[in-house]
Amino acid sequence: PVTVDYVAPDGSSGTLYFSPYQTEKSIITSWTNDIADEDNEVVFAILSNPTGGIISDATGQLTIIDDDGAPSISIDDISANEVDETDTFTVSLSAASGKTITVDYTAPDGTIGTLTFNPGETEKTFVSTWSDDSTDEADEVVSATLSNPSNATISDATGQLTIIDDDGAPSISIDD
Repeated sequence: PVTVDYVAPDGSSGTLYFSPYQTEKSIITSWTNDIADEDNEVVFAILSNPTGGIISDATGQLTIIDDDGAPSISIDDISANEVDETDTFTVSLSAASGKTITVDYTAPDGTIGTLTFNPGETEKTFVSTWSDDSTDEADEVVSATLSNPSNATISDATGQLTIIDDDGAPSISIDD
């Protein structure tokens, strides 16, 4: 008979017993399935302390292949009173990711930038500004856009900002 101790990738441990002429044993390990898009994971089983034999390869490698798709990115629609002169867009991921995600944005005021979601983060924001005027006009609708995602897809690339006019109608009068 041959025995060898093991530590499985999940931290469990034990001893494998080989009867005479038996040449194969299995180590059963488990892991938790998650929904995070991440790189494949590599874990190891380790053999030690043999009796009745020698260890020719003490490390067994298990590659856990990620089966989760990349999250999608979307941007919200917002509205603000003209007098506020600023508002904040929120950009969201459909799910947390184990990877760093980036996406470029263009704000209605022409500001261009890149948002970076570190692993586990699901929301980022950016600010858009405008100038208050004294002209009575229809509410203005302008757009922010998302482009060039990495490690994600875009499900909603356009966020609309409705700037609510706060100026009264001009008065009309006639001289006597």
